[in-house]
Amino acid sequence: MLFVLLALAISTPVATADVGRGDIKKAAKLAAKKPFDASERLWPMLQTAEGARADEVRFHLARSLLALDMPAAAEPYLTAIVKEGPQAEDFEPAAKLLVEIAEHFHDIESLEPLALAIPRESLPAIVEPTFLYLQGVHAAETGDLATARRLLDDVLPPMRPYAKFYQGVVFAKQGKMQSAYGAFLDVHQASGDGRVDAPPDLQDAAMMNVARIYFDVERWDEAKKYYRMIGKRSPYWAEALLESGWTYFMTDQLEPALSRVLTVKATPGIWLPEATVLECLIYYSASAYQEAENELFRFGTDGNSLHYEMEELVRTAKDHPEIAWDTTFAEGDGSDLPPVLRAVVARDRRYQAVRERIAQINTEHLAIKVAPPSWKATVGIAIDAQLAHEEQALRRSGGERVIELTTRALAKLDDLMTQAELIRFEIGEAKRKQLEERAASPEPDRKPGEQKKKPGP
Repeated sequence: MLFVLLALAISTPVATADVGRGDIKKAAKLAAKKPFDASERLWPMLQTAEGARADEVRFHLARSLLALDMPAAAEPYLTAIVKEGPQAEDFEPAAKLLVEIAEHFHDIESLEPLALAIPRESLPAIVEPTFLYLQGVHAAETGDLATARRLLDDVLPPMRPYAKFYQGVVFAKQGKMQSAYGAFLDVHQASGDGRVDAPPDLQDAAMMNVARIYFDVERWDEAKKYYRMIGKRSPYWAEALLESGWTYFMTDQLEPALSRVLTVKATPGIWLPEATVLECLIYYSASAYQEAENELFRFGTDGNSLHYEMEELVRTAKDHPEIAWDTTFAEGDGSDLPPVLRAVVARDRRYQAVRERIAQINTEHLAIKVAPPSWKATVGIAIDAQLAHEEQALRRSGGERVIELTTRALAKLDDLMTQAELIRFEIGEAKRKQLEERAASPEPDRKPGEQKKKPGP
């Protein structure tokens, strides 16, 4: 990704004895075309520069590293400037680059601590949409729904579609389903009026929520309509197909319900175990008890095995989250993680952001190895150590996320296995009543020579 190299329009601070501004400007002019030379000149200045001059050095060092396509190495220097707040002279250009880096890693949420540290009225226009959105999401997550709605309502493009989506979530939490419906619909139809079209995945997520609103009020035809709007290329397609199967089941349309369930179960890379629960309910409703029992048996066997594997992962990695990360990060057959759980973590945005960051760090490690010798012996050594430290922190946070997702998957599996046992009990009761009815019914007279009929299953 090419990062915007901002113009060097920075006011001259009062001169200090440590680092001359002329030296900084000379090095800064090299940042775009000769980034190795620029960063090698700026590096020793970090040791003696103070105050605003130190920020200036950090900013141009970050620019040099971005020109070398090293965003992971540049990020800490920009973060140090932004942490000082809007009063820092280089705050705005540093914050703009920091947002670009977060977008590059699909990890806007990583900026939340910085956004929360700045009062809403002090947010510079250049970062206001992103930081205000993060403030609104944080308010919603901490239960301050009224503040969340107010903040999210003020978010401007390009973050407005995301803010509108989260407004819908807030309305739903407040029980204002009509308002939630309107917000989600706005995300899907956003155009004109100063709004920006939402990306396809966000539109699909909004349509999923509209369908679920209709499902909750048992307006099955409308729910089906919005579920059908989720295309097969969408990450929400399998969930939409399964949930639409429930709408058919709730209206006693067992055949289309079953076809959707079987399609979901046959789709590679998808783990939606609730599909088996719906499948068994469909068989039960159709009095196909043997088919239901067969599926319940398979579900119980596979579920118990998976449950054990996930419990072992959580137990082993509880005090050392890096173990969970390394287990998950191993590619393909090299991973000890159950394949279904790999499908779960692979769809998680926070997990993917950590994965992208670590991949970038590895790329930057390789770039340092082939850098010019003088740069490698000075700047390169320090940056390499900095990246190694950051990678360790990411492995830990990524492992914690894997443990969190695994714990959720365990709870989900426990609940579904309980549901499966209830279905098994209901099938047993139905079969018992069926046998009692047969026993109570008199056998019809047989004609001479006619074989006695064998009892049914």
